[in-house]
Amino acid sequence: MPTQMKVFFNIALFGGLRRGEIIALKWSDILKDHREEQEGYQLSLGSYWKGDDYLFTQQDGSQMDVDTPNHIFKKIINRYNERIINER
Repeated sequence: MPTQMKVFFNIALFGGLRRGEIIALKWSDILKDHREEQEGYQLSLGSYWKGDDYLFTQQDGSQMDVDTPNHIFKKIINRYNERIINER
């Protein structure tokens, strides 16, 4: 799972912020390790990067859609459930 999703879920679970509030966070608000990872990714994309300093981004650096974490979380739950079923 990408670092940004780990950070998103940690903020959601332990910070009590709503998903729209989390999606709107900017670097001036938070988190050194994630920023360094994203800066490296931004450099690798060059002019394709469309970011505006958001913590949670799409592949091109633009702001993440507010429903993306829900989709990722559902995939995680489904994978977990499949593993449990297969272990029986």
